[in-house]
Amino acid sequence: MRAEKPEPTRLAALEEVVVTAKRRQEPLGDVSISAAVWTQEAMEASGVKGIDQIGALTPGVEFDFDSRFGDWFTNIVIRGVTDMNGTAVSVLLDDTPLPPGRGETFFRSFPMTFDVDRVEVLRGPQGGLLGQDALGGTVRLVTNQPSLTSYSGQVRTEVATTARGDASYEAGAAAGGPLVEGVLGARISGWYRSDGGYVDRVDPLTLATIDDNSNRSITQTFRGALTWAPVRSVRLTPSLTWQSIHSHDQSTFYDQLSDPGNGELLNGSQTRQPFEDEFRILSLKVSADLGRADLAAVTSYLRRWFAVSLDYSPFDRYEPLTSWGDLEQTVFSHETRVSSTDPAAVLGWVAGIWYSDSRIREQSAAEEDWTARSTVTDQTQLAGFGQVSLRLNKRLTATAGIRVGRVRYESVTEVPPTARAEDTDTSTTPRFGLTYQSDRYGMVYATVAKGYRSGGVYAPHLGCGDAPAPYPADSLWSYEVGSKSSLLDRRLDLDTSVFHIRWSNQQPGAATNCIESAYRPVSAAVSNGFNVAARAYPTDRVRVGLAVAYTDAHYTETVKSGNDVIIANGDAIGVPPHTPSPWSMTASLERDVTVTDGVTATLRAEDVYDSENPGPFYTQHPASAYYSPERNPDPSTNLLNLRAVLSWSNFDATVFVNNALDSQPTLNRVNACCDDPLFTASTFRPRTIGVSATWRF
Repeated sequence: MRAEKPEPTRLAALEEVVVTAKRRQEPLGDVSISAAVWTQEAMEASGVKGIDQIGALTPGVEFDFDSRFGDWFTNIVIRGVTDMNGTAVSVLLDDTPLPPGRGETFFRSFPMTFDVDRVEVLRGPQGGLLGQDALGGTVRLVTNQPSLTSYSGQVRTEVATTARGDASYEAGAAAGGPLVEGVLGARISGWYRSDGGYVDRVDPLTLATIDDNSNRSITQTFRGALTWAPVRSVRLTPSLTWQSIHSHDQSTFYDQLSDPGNGELLNGSQTRQPFEDEFRILSLKVSADLGRADLAAVTSYLRRWFAVSLDYSPFDRYEPLTSWGDLEQTVFSHETRVSSTDPAAVLGWVAGIWYSDSRIREQSAAEEDWTARSTVTDQTQLAGFGQVSLRLNKRLTATAGIRVGRVRYESVTEVPPTARAEDTDTSTTPRFGLTYQSDRYGMVYATVAKGYRSGGVYAPHLGCGDAPAPYPADSLWSYEVGSKSSLLDRRLDLDTSVFHIRWSNQQPGAATNCIESAYRPVSAAVSNGFNVAARAYPTDRVRVGLAVAYTDAHYTETVKSGNDVIIANGDAIGVPPHTPSPWSMTASLERDVTVTDGVTATLRAEDVYDSENPGPFYTQHPASAYYSPERNPDPSTNLLNLRAVLSWSNFDATVFVNNALDSQPTLNRVNACCDDPLFTASTFRPRTIGVSATWRF
């Protein structure tokens, strides 16, 4: 009788994740930065497609949009650092920064995650090594690169149906490997996704359906890269990235017409509001092994085009009118850096220079009287940076770094009357740290870092002035203590951090020049909180994950106009409903089950919780120009996702249920302005059931 074959078992120890947060490859456990790293395997396990899901699943990170303008006016917040004039989070694709399209928003131009090796969410100021705008943190997407020695690839497809909505489907393929062994390699990938809509556009008077499930969208991506090693120590990697997003209509609904609790989501806009967002990135990276140092030189060119149509109809009468807006953005950037290579050396270092030259043309027009606005803004940046790490003894290491930069911008309107705005500023952003390595898998660290974002302008748009509206630079100081450890023979990973952030020139209010500058009061602010993340193998077949973040971001001084309070000490930062959740949590549980020889089933449950921000808010002070008692923060939310994966050696088949409880909270509820009785809002995508298949080779 043949003996039974024992069940295959998974390694009980947790895998070691490698990151490049400090501009060189290091294990995550050795990096003295609070970070959440989403590997390709982790993103597949959670069904991540893009940065909006990264934001939803990462505690302490907010990814939202202004429902007045639709889901293309996006914003990212880390650790409650909400800068109303300019973004407070930087985004990079490999080594290429993706600056926001407008001061406070990225619009929708975020890279999708197909064929991305990992996403690094770095908390706290990262400007020393990664450039400005990173007051609250940085999100870095690292793509799979061509190999000179081995072949790899994947083919993926997915079909899903959304409750009370249309079907969604996707298909993607990626492949790469050596063309000439050891000398020339290539990698290419393409991805197409159609997301079905779930919001109906209706006639606001009769409620007759005009467009069923109108908020459908299509996303397409392409990446191609070559790596050439003319000699063993030198590599040249040119690459091209292209992405296009087309949305048929907004995903927002009219609060007065809808009943989210019963799944009735109705958009009563009198005109359809589509948008398109497309970008191309050409990049050339030259890397060289200099013996005791590595050299990397990265030159990139980003070209982006964005267009949107908006319902410009008066809210108090039925008179369909449309306005249009478009944005053209080009950015040329170059960075050269040199870094030491020996991780055991007493002295480690990195030094480099950075230059960028960008142009944004922002235009808007309306059919009512064909009035138009068109503004061109040019900006140049030049910076030098460096960081040294000194090993004081076997366990203690001190780190010091600095970045010095100069920014100049000039903005001019192209439609009469001609108006100009220009300015320059110089920044110095230091960073200091101490790290104590208790053993190979345990460390404690403390850091002090300055974050900085230069000033800029808001281009005038319809209804909001004729001249560029400058906004000032912003800076803050962050203080953090954290620890990382692996316990129980590496069955348990713990990552904890406590932070205190203080900055002095927060400016509340909508980012627009519609409001007189006199009503833009300045108040000091702080953000205090902590992050805790744990991953564990209770048994060889069970994996548990828990990540919790707490953030308390509020103003610390009272600002008055005469005797009237505009901001009170203790008021929460943010304009309801766009306020950071004090508590956020993501918990997951996985269980492996052997089906037959070589076939394993994995069952996974993932729950995401965000609490309501209790305030108080400066929009509750009657004397304030921002007094809006009808605007409330988002309620607490809970989202449950379920997945079952059947795995062979190189093939996975998955059944998933996203938003399994069909939770439909009213989110981002806001009116356009002042006494406007019309409120728009958004909600989670309704319960979505689907299947996917992935073949790897």
